[in-house]
Amino acid sequence: MGWGSKAGDWAFKGLTAGLGLATIYLTATFSV
Repeated sequence: MGWGSKAGDWAFKGLTAGLGLATIYLTATFSV
């Protein structure tokens, strides 16, 4: 626990959100 784990948690959340947004963006782009 501590600063390192919190930074890792934020990095994981950011990566997950980024992948989700990228997937939605690509799907919307190719479906049009």
